[in-house]
Amino acid sequence: MERLSVEGLKAPPPGDHGAVAQLQWIAIADLVVDPSYQRDMTPWSRKHVEKIAAEFDWSLFSPVVAAPVAGGGFALIDGQHRSRAALLAGETHVPAMIVIADRARQAKSFAAINGQTFKMTSMAVFKAALASGDPAHVRCAEIAQACGVRILAYPLARRGQQPGDTMAAASLLRALTECGEEAYRAALTAIMASKGDKRGLVDSATVLALARLFREHRISLEAVRKAFAWIDLRAARAEALREGFTSLANDMREIVLARLKALAARPPALPKPSSGPSGPLLPRAGEGVSAA
Repeated sequence: MERLSVEGLKAPPPGDHGAVAQLQWIAIADLVVDPSYQRDMTPWSRKHVEKIAAEFDWSLFSPVVAAPVAGGGFALIDGQHRSRAALLAGETHVPAMIVIADRARQAKSFAAINGQTFKMTSMAVFKAALASGDPAHVRCAEIAQACGVRILAYPLARRGQQPGDTMAAASLLRALTECGEEAYRAALTAIMASKGDKRGLVDSATVLALARLFREHRISLEAVRKAFAWIDLRAARAEALREGFTSLANDMREIVLARLKALAARPPALPKPSSGPSGPLLPRAGEGVSAA
């Protein structure tokens, strides 16, 4: 654990910070929404409220922000979705930070809270989910580490990265859940075995392209390592950028597939591919190439 520190930060000049806010539990029935600055309940909003209610947990609930209004009650500045979800989940009160603000200041506060929020990166979200012990995130990180890939917790320029470092945490998780462990592991193995510099190579397009390729064509890890020692993925990516017209990941997949087929047709580097355009690229595990 670390204590908060502002060492090295520039402090602002003294100023008026407004009336001190109060924290208290307030009845949801006393909350009102001012349509002059609040968002409408769209179909997306309704689904969002239902999702929060279905997974309702006070440890995941941050206090709402509200201001007293004439005639009693409180105008919700921030927390409309959370408050509706709490009500839908059967709760009657919510924790709130009460601020003193007229309508103009309420609208300003709403804009500041919702427009200037520091958005968490996918890496920070991944790190938090990993710390919580979420099985999918844990497995994603375990396989990555076993393949020599390090999932970064913060943005880092390529020149400061080591081979195998990646900022594509969300795409790695997507590759695992969409394509399965075997294809995900083969994709990372291929990248780390590939020809040339691996810094910055474990990116979204490359990981998804290879995971989708290996989902369709099962290849042993031994064959993957042998084949990709001859394949420059950075060059394949550049070719996809020049000639692609669907998506970078899909175009890379086609280019890498073509290069694998060319290699497999040149003995003794790799076994010959099975006949037929829809057949496996290389023999399946147990059919001449052992599964790694």
